[in-house]
Amino acid sequence: MGEPAGSVRVRGQVGPGSYLSRVRVESGAMNYEIRASMLRPPRPEKRVEPPPPVYRTVSARIIEMEGRSERDQRVLIDQGETAGLRRGQKGRLVDKGRTLAELEIVEVFAEGSRARVIGRMKGVVSGETRAEIQVPVN
Repeated sequence: MGEPAGSVRVRGQVGPGSYLSRVRVESGAMNYEIRASMLRPPRPEKRVEPPPPVYRTVSARIIEMEGRSERDQRVLIDQGETAGLRRGQKGRLVDKGRTLAELEIVEVFAEGSRARVIGRMKGVVSGETRAEIQVPVN
């Protein structure tokens, strides 16, 4: 089965994208059909996964516990902006290796921060309790 009479075959290398074709007739009308196909499908783009984030732990002393109800407890700690702490970073309260609560930094000062206690405390804060905040390493 060959080409229909009056047909033209154009071959060439093309990349993915949109193309515009023009068919022109000198006089009268003409029926036409345009077909396009690729001999080989395009290669998928290689997706490069970013490396997983790396964190360092900043350990801080507890200066003061704030809040009167379990729903609104805050912790004032002795590490802040100079130690790399930023609002929204997560951490935990730890006493003798045991996690007492999860934390989120809500306010940062040069040499201190305020963190919100997430959920209920699982113990009592003592003089040995530390806040451990995960700080990304850039």
